[in-house]
Amino acid sequence: AIFDHHLGPVIKEVFHHNPIIKGEDPNKYPSASWIINSYLKNPVNLFAILGVLGDHEKRIQNNSIFSKIIDDFCKENNITFDILLNMVFLIDSNYKIGDRAEIESMPHLFLKIKDHNDILNNSKWNKNLKELNNEISKQLKIPAEEMNGILFKHSRLILEKTILR
Repeated sequence: AIFDHHLGPVIKEVFHHNPIIKGEDPNKYPSASWIINSYLKNPVNLFAILGVLGDHEKRIQNNSIFSKIIDDFCKENNITFDILLNMVFLIDSNYKIGDRAEIESMPHLFLKIKDHNDILNNSKWNKNLKELNNEISKQLKIPAEEMNGILFKHSRLILEKTILR
């Protein structure tokens, strides 16, 4: 099965659920996690919201539909948008530093998560995010290499989206 929210051809050989390629408003389906959550008819929940923020970060606040959904979720759960965004950064830090073992264990960890504090207090993810932020600070202090008008930085970590934030 494929659940997706990007434009592209329908893949007929498998179950392919993508409201966007069927003409639906992309503002109503901002992430694959939201599409899966909607397909399963689940209520708004932490994982669906984190998926939306993972794809759009602060830009989702410009989406009138999801700005309200996220604001309501925050009020109901006594958290802020920035706390949700920090959870996204913690989760994403695992792939950005290349911690394959942690990435592979995450689906099992997600099944055990009771609330947002389990994500915020995950010591491994906090360590990874600190390492990532230290590398970003280091990279911003050293000159970039320029080739054909393009600036390059060299790091073993995945920084492209992080630095562009």
